[in-house]
Amino acid sequence: MTTQTAALLPLPAMPLASTSTDGLGTLVGVAEQGWWDDDHDGWGWGGWLVMMGVMVIFWVAVALLVVWAVRSWGGGRPGPGQAPLRSPLDIARERYARGEINDEEFERIRRGLSRD
Repeated sequence: MTTQTAALLPLPAMPLASTSTDGLGTLVGVAEQGWWDDDHDGWGWGGWLVMMGVMVIFWVAVALLVVWAVRSWGGGRPGPGQAPLRSPLDIARERYARGEINDEEFERIRRGLSRD
């Protein structure tokens, strides 16, 4: 049988809605079981509006959580109990005090920073 003749064969009849028994041996359609009713289980269109509101609240909460995580773990400005940020001149003074740079190097750094 070719694909052209297969396309012309009638399809078997299929039910439009699934059916099941209600426990008494009779067939009950999906709409009769209450799974697919027009009033959305008593919520009407309000259920859709509530779901949209919950979804908006959820994504706002996720965004706020991400912002909080970035700010708390990402550094940035020092908070309470943290040491203040050091200036480049403070760092040069510390290096000079530890002996990492000599007098000439410290003066060159100080002059370069004072020009800014």
